[in-house]
Amino acid sequence: MHLSATFASELKAKSVAVVSVVLLALASLVTPAPAQPSASEPDIQAILTSLQPLEAPGAMVMIQNGKVRKFAASGLADRRTRRPMRRDLPWRIASITKIVTGVVVLQLAREGRLKLDDPVAKHIKVSHPGMAKATIRQLLNHTSGIPDYFAHPKSPLQISAAALVRDLRAPRDTSALLKMAVPVKHNEATGAEHDYSNTNYLLLGRVITALDGKTLPESFAARVFRPLALTGTGFPSSRGQFRQNAVRAYIPADGPQGPFSDMQNLLDVTEHTYFLGADGGLYSTADDLMRLLDAIWYGSLLTNLERDLLTADLVEDHDGSYRYGLGVAAYPTSCRTIVYGHEGRDLGSYSVALTDRATKRHLVLVLNRSADSMTGIDKVIADVRDAVFCARPAR
Repeated sequence: MHLSATFASELKAKSVAVVSVVLLALASLVTPAPAQPSASEPDIQAILTSLQPLEAPGAMVMIQNGKVRKFAASGLADRRTRRPMRRDLPWRIASITKIVTGVVVLQLAREGRLKLDDPVAKHIKVSHPGMAKATIRQLLNHTSGIPDYFAHPKSPLQISAAALVRDLRAPRDTSALLKMAVPVKHNEATGAEHDYSNTNYLLLGRVITALDGKTLPESFAARVFRPLALTGTGFPSSRGQFRQNAVRAYIPADGPQGPFSDMQNLLDVTEHTYFLGADGGLYSTADDLMRLLDAIWYGSLLTNLERDLLTADLVEDHDGSYRYGLGVAAYPTSCRTIVYGHEGRDLGSYSVALTDRATKRHLVLVLNRSADSMTGIDKVIADVRDAVFCARPAR
C-alpha cells in the first residue's frame, strides 16, 4: 500500500522497535484424550482451573503457539437456559474494541486523511474547548485529560444494580455522553499523564465517521470485517441487542451490604446501550478474534511500521500496572516478557486478548461476570499471564 510522504516520515521517526501486540485468539484442539502438555507449553486446563475461585458462571481460554491452537471451557454461557460455554459463541469484547479503533485511525493516517498530532477540532465540531484542543494521539493513548463519561456520578452505573438494570435499554447518543464528560481540564504538557477515558474513543469514533463518510459499523466492516471474513464480529443494534445464542453477562444484585453486594443473585446485563461505539462496542467469537489479531500483527491490516507505532511511546498508567500506546496496552510478566493487547471490562463480563509478538503466542480469555465482583481478579490474571507467556514455546 502507498504511504503518504508525511505519514511515512512520521512512522519512521516514531517507530521505536517495540515488541508489539496484543491480541489473541485461538481455536481449538479438543480431543477425546488430550495429551499432557510438555514442560515447555502452557497447561490450558490448569489455567482454566485457576479461574474457578473467581466464581464466574462460565469461562473460556484459548492459547495459540504459532499455528497450534488449544481451547478449554467450563461452566455456563447462559444461566437461564443452562447453555454451556462453547468456542463458537460470541461475546461483547468491550474495550478490546479499542485495538481495532487504533488500527482504523492508523489506516486513515496512512491515507493522508489525518495526522496523529492534529487537534480533534480539525476534523469534527466539538463545543468544549478542552476537547477541541486534544490531539488524535492524545485521544488514542488517553493523555487528553478528558474525563470518562462512564464514571459520571449520576450515571446508573455508579448508583445501584437496580438502577442499572432499569437503564440498560435507554437511548444514548454520543452528544449526550460527551456532555457527561465536562467540565474538562485539557492537559497540553508533553508526555502528559495517562488517564484512561472511554470519552477519548467516542471522539475518535466521530473522527472516523466524519473522514470515512460512513457509520462506524459500515467503516469497520469495510476496513476490517469483510476483508477478513469475520462473520461473527460486529456491533450490537442501537438497543444493544445481538445474537440470541451468545455468552450472557452478569452483575451481582443489590443486597443488605449495599449496591452490587448480593454475590449469590446474579442479574443478566448482556443487552445494553452502553459502550456501543469505538470505545467498546464490538462483539466477536474466538475464531474471529484469531483472524483479526493475526491480521493486525502479522497480516495485511497494517504495515510493519504501523504495527510498531501502536506500541511506541508507551505511557505508564497511574499505578504502574500497564503502559499504554495507541489503543494497545503493554503488560509485564514475572519473566520480563512484555505482552501486548487489551482488557475488555463490559458491564457483566471480563475478557482479555494478549500477544507475545516475538514468539507469536496468543491468549484469549473470557469470564461472564463483572470484573468488580470477582475478588482478586487482577492477581489471578497476572498469574495467568505468567503461566501462558513465561513458558517456553515448543519447538
